[in-house]
Amino acid sequence: MLSMLFLVFSLWSSSPTSAQGVPHLEECTLTQNWDFQDGQFGVKNICNKPVTIQFMAESQQQAKSAELKPGERFNTGLGEAQIKSNWWVFTTCPVGYVSSIPFEVKYKDALAEGHYNCVEK
Repeated sequence: MLSMLFLVFSLWSSSPTSAQGVPHLEECTLTQNWDFQDGQFGVKNICNKPVTIQFMAESQQQAKSAELKPGERFNTGLGEAQIKSNWWVFTTCPVGYVSSIPFEVKYKDALAEGHYNCVEK
């Protein structure tokens, strides 16, 4: 019985959402702050600390990542048609950290709902 409990605990602790870390910084790149400038979809880091942002849209399904200084803007390179008709997801962590949930299409719902912490790279 003890070995069965260990197996269950081991499987649970290795799940993509269970990693411990520091809280995410989505407040630095709030969803409502995403907009179009010069025809490109993006967001500005509104915090006074640098952040790492990861972004993916259905139209490309490849992660883009960037480090943003305070006040710096992240442009996705995608236009309005590529964004409006599809899903998109992002994570925001302190520099040197990434999402505890793998930044992959199959986890897009959990990522979009903010069910991640930030763990060291």
